[in-house]
Amino acid sequence: MDSVTMPNYSYVFKFEEDFDNYEKRQWMKENWKSCFYYVGAYMIVIFGGQLYMQTRPRFELRKPLFIWNVFLALFSVWGAYRSAPELLTVLANHGFHYSVCIPGSKSGVFLTRVILACIEIDQ
Repeated sequence: MDSVTMPNYSYVFKFEEDFDNYEKRQWMKENWKSCFYYVGAYMIVIFGGQLYMQTRPRFELRKPLFIWNVFLALFSVWGAYRSAPELLTVLANHGFHYSVCIPGSKSGVFLTRVILACIEIDQ
C-alpha cells in the first residue's frame, strides 16, 4: 500500500496526538453488538416518551433546543475545519476510491473527528 502524505496541521490537540487507532478499532470489534442495545433503549425512550406526553402539556424547550442546535452547528464547522485538509490531501494525491475504500493510516486528527461525529447525537 502506498504511503499517504498527510497535511501539515498548524496545531494538533493533545487528545488528537494521543489517539490510538488500534485500540479504538479493537474496542469497536469487541463491542459492535452493544449498538443494538443502545438503539433499542433509544426507541423505547422516544416512542415511550411520545406516549407518556400525549396527555400532558408540552414543555417549552425553545431556548434549550436553540442552544443545542448552535452547539451542533459549531461542532460540525469545527469538525469540517479539522478534517477537510486531510481529506482534500488524500483526494488530491490518491483519488476518491482510495479515500473511501482503502483503510489507510489516517492521522489522529481525522480519526478523532470521525469518532466524535459518530457519537454526536443529532436531532
